[in-house]
Amino acid sequence: MSVDVIWRALKNETSGARGRQGIWLKLTSTRDFDLEGKKICNLAKSSEPGDAVNQDRLAEAFERTVWSLIDVKKYTEKEISKLKKRVDQLQQTVDYIRNWKWIINMQW
Repeated sequence: MSVDVIWRALKNETSGARGRQGIWLKLTSTRDFDLEGKKICNLAKSSEPGDAVNQDRLAEAFERTVWSLIDVKKYTEKEISKLKKRVDQLQQTVDYIRNWKWIINMQW
């Protein structure tokens, strides 16, 4: 039974509506389902952004996020390495200019 069917059946109820196969679905005053600590089983894969997710879908999203972070870390490390090389090149240029300036200003 989909949540939408349950919701339509409970739309005008405030609490204690009876679901299929003797399952009691309780609505809170904020119209949320109170499962009283019971587990939801066999949850289908989500298809809409607001759908609940099962453990497999959550694990897939977590893995994609981890791999994305690893990619960002690798890219960042590569860019930092390039910047360090450029700083070294600029420092050599500055040192070269300082040496020439010292030589030019030297009193003979």
